[in-house]
Amino acid sequence: MLLSEAEEPYKTLYTLLALSGLRLGEALGLAWRHINFTGDFIQVERTWTFLGCFQSPKTPASRRAVPMLPTLSRVLKERYEELGSPKPDTLLFSYDGSQPVDQSNVRKDFLATLQRLGLRRVTPHSLRHSFASVMVASGASIKALQRCLGHSSASVTLNTYSHLIQENLGPALLRADELLGINDLGTTEQF
Repeated sequence: MLLSEAEEPYKTLYTLLALSGLRLGEALGLAWRHINFTGDFIQVERTWTFLGCFQSPKTPASRRAVPMLPTLSRVLKERYEELGSPKPDTLLFSYDGSQPVDQSNVRKDFLATLQRLGLRRVTPHSLRHSFASVMVASGASIKALQRCLGHSSASVTLNTYSHLIQENLGPALLRADELLGINDLGTTEQF
């Protein structure tokens, strides 16, 4: 719904945020050279700050290659072609190719779009959490999700998203019982 109502460059920006888990500043720091269509990943090397400059990402772990979902890869390829195959240093989310769109304008547009659609008021950062939630629900490991999100450690990811992990041990207990080879007589084949 949100994506069908948004206009460019915000439409592609919101799609990228929702399908990659990038932080807003990381997305605004992307140039086309950071999009690897052959390997289907996004190279995060810098972030755009509120101070109006590029800087290194938040932590060393934030410098990363983020795998692209097939849908995101398709959307970015279409946008790249729509824009006439921009030069490698052209920014993805810019009106002039060299200066990113303003973060406060992104937030204003995001909220206005939500309001037009009658949706709950959230921030663009909520798209990062939605991505992480979907990845956990899809069975992604915490370690893999940590690398995608650029968290400094798996414990940060686990502390943030542990409430999403199902804690039903029933199937695991049955599988462990089977692997250990416990039979009805109380003896084991393994031991």
